Amino acid sequence: MDRNVVERYRLGLFGRMVMGVAHEVDNHLSVVLGFSELIQLAAAKEQKVHDGAGKILSAGEKIGAIVQQFSHYVRPHAPSPEPFDPGRLIPEILQFSRYDLGRGNVTVLPPLEVPPGILHADRRDFGLALLALLFNAAEAMSEKGGGTVDAGVH
Repeated sequence: MDRNVVERYRLGLFGRMVMGVAHEVDNHLSVVLGFSELIQLAAAKEQKVHDGAGKILSAGEKIGAIVQQFSHYVRPHAPSPEPFDPGRLIPEILQFSRYDLGRGNVTVLPPLEVPPGILHADRRDFGLALLALLFNAAEAMSEKGGGTVDAGVH
């Protein structure tokens, strides 16, 4: 496949992914803000301050992980085939697609288990291909009012 076509397609997916990431970031940011207020109110109570600070740290780590995963996919890159387990990639792709699919009233039933195996391919391009399949399914299903994508292995 022509690399320029892949890069243009990546940019097309970028906007949709931004919405999904922004939604995920917003969910965790509300925790950060809520517990920041709690710390301000309960500054005199040491245990609550400690617990609240721990929750702020945890939410901050989640925000960092989401942004890190996101940036991994959107950076232009030369193809770099490597061995990887596709079963570990699926939860990341489902996380990125959840917001967009939900907007179209489409739900995804994740696989209960993925048969073990290793692929030798570019992990990011493979992930984008899966993401494109999910978005195409969501677009087709949302025109009919939504539905369910069963990602299980049958």
